[in-house]
Amino acid sequence: MAHIYRPKIESIQCLRALAVALVVYTHIMDSPYSNNSIQKSYMFLENWGAIGLDLFYIISGFIMTMVSAAYIESGNWKDFITKRILRVIPLYWILSVLSLSLSAFKGTALHAEKIWKTIFFFPVSGSEFIFPVIPVGWSLSLEVYFYMLIAILLKTAGKNMYHYLVGILLLLALAGNFSNPHDQLLKFLLSPLLIEFAFGIMAGLIFKQITSENSPADIKTKISVALLTAGGFALMLCSIFTDCHTISDAAMVSENSKLAFLRVLVWGVPCMFFLTGFVLLEQLFNFKIPRLFSKLGDSSYSCYLIHTLLLIPLSIKLFLYSGIGNSDLFIIFTLVFTLGGSVVFYNFFEKILNSMVIKAFHAKRITSEIFKPESKGGFLIKKIVNIFRNAS
Repeated sequence: MAHIYRPKIESIQCLRALAVALVVYTHIMDSPYSNNSIQKSYMFLENWGAIGLDLFYIISGFIMTMVSAAYIESGNWKDFITKRILRVIPLYWILSVLSLSLSAFKGTALHAEKIWKTIFFFPVSGSEFIFPVIPVGWSLSLEVYFYMLIAILLKTAGKNMYHYLVGILLLLALAGNFSNPHDQLLKFLLSPLLIEFAFGIMAGLIFKQITSENSPADIKTKISVALLTAGGFALMLCSIFTDCHTISDAAMVSENSKLAFLRVLVWGVPCMFFLTGFVLLEQLFNFKIPRLFSKLGDSSYSCYLIHTLLLIPLSIKLFLYSGIGNSDLFIIFTLVFTLGGSVVFYNFFEKILNSMVIKAFHAKRITSEIFKPESKGGFLIKKIVNIFRNAS
């Protein structure tokens, strides 16, 4: 089929919505108000929602495969990393300040080291792993590390970037698994979770290959994609019946490379199959993703950062005020409230913030370009300055 490239792959938005919903679900399960629920007592469902993070990492690898293609020809790594920084950092820093303010209001003391390591996405303190000011932000450190690797390869590897990137990610992760280093910085730099970014890149390359073919997809391809999607999702669900407590724990996975590698096998591999099949289903069968999932996908970053900080605590207060008291209803109510609240927060805060940051950045960049001596504006300004200087 002749492929018309879409500016936004809606199925990825749907997967982002699913990933953040799973993460929110597992954190709702941490609340004591869910203790008497049927859901919490069912097999290992309590910790299973942490699989959403693995899906997020694979989604990130997929998206970066789509996004970075525009930078490969030019090798403009500066623009790539600048856009990533503008997308990730402002909201994260603002909410970190809010978290610090709430902690100060509650009388909770935070060490200066924790604060500056939050700012610079550095989750290591000597031989220990440390959580940032917003605890769920620990995963962003690995995300930023991934972006830095892409930026380096955009500058040095050119068209072969994807092959080098997959190779480097696999080598780093395997080195971490087999050496299981004691030094915490090495554990971070050689985290087996890096494999999940590689999975996303491979899914992206498969997607590009299949959707760029000139001939329509045959029935065998469509059946294979449907089976891949169903099989991946079935494997994801199967892990509900496996004790995943240890691999769901962020601190344990960050401090034990063997557990991180086990997590990649148990959760990462099924998520890769599911994602690869799901994004191809949209293209091969041309089905429409409901707009609601697209909106939830857009707000997934906001949701990830604020659900434990603001929305779940607020939901608890509202639910207690209602006087209902049923733990299963509490879980459902809090999940719906948190996802809905994230959409509102995205539209009325994150979206506006992103627009302001981008406008401010472009204004600053335009100003700096004008004042460059080699630019026409810079030449004119220089002439004006010289006129006034000579006049005086």
